[in-house]
Amino acid sequence: MNLTAISTLLIENKIFANPRRIALLNAIHQTGSISKGAKLAGISYKAAFDAVKDMNLLAGSTLVTSEKGGKGGGGAELTRFGLRLVQMYELLNQIQDMGLKALNDESAPLDSLLGVMSRFSLQTSARNQFFGRIGSIERHSCMIALRLHLPTHIVSMLRSPMAVR
Repeated sequence: MNLTAISTLLIENKIFANPRRIALLNAIHQTGSISKGAKLAGISYKAAFDAVKDMNLLAGSTLVTSEKGGKGGGGAELTRFGLRLVQMYELLNQIQDMGLKALNDESAPLDSLLGVMSRFSLQTSARNQFFGRIGSIERHSCMIALRLHLPTHIVSMLRSPMAVR
C-alpha cells in the first residue's frame, strides 16, 4: 500500500500552513524576496503576497518581514517564528512518514509514538539501541530483563555509581 499524508495546519478553520505555503516560505528564505520566492515556488506574486499576509494575520505574529522595492530593490526574510514554523512543519512530515511506514510493518508497535519514532529514526550507533519492553526487574539483584520483538531476551546487571568506588 502506498499511502501519502499531507499536513494542513488550520487556525479558526482557515488554512494557515500547507505544503504550498511552506514551499513559499522556504523559497522566500532562500531568495530573500517575495517575488523571487513566488517564482521559485511556481505561484504568482499576488498569490504569494496574499498567502504571506494571511499567514501573518492568522498567526497573530509576523512570519515574513519585507521592505518595499524601488530603485535599490526591496527584500523579505523569515522571522524567527517563520523559521520555526518551517522547521516544525518538516518535523510533522517526518513523524507522518514514520507512522505510514509503521502501518506496513507488522513488527512496529503502534501503541507508542516514541516506539514508532525509535523504530524508524536514523540510529547513529547500533550500540545500546534495542527496541523492546522491560520484561522484569529484580530489585534485589539489580537485574533488568528486556523482551525484544525477536525470540531474544537481554538481561542486564546494573551497578550503582556508589558500588564502583
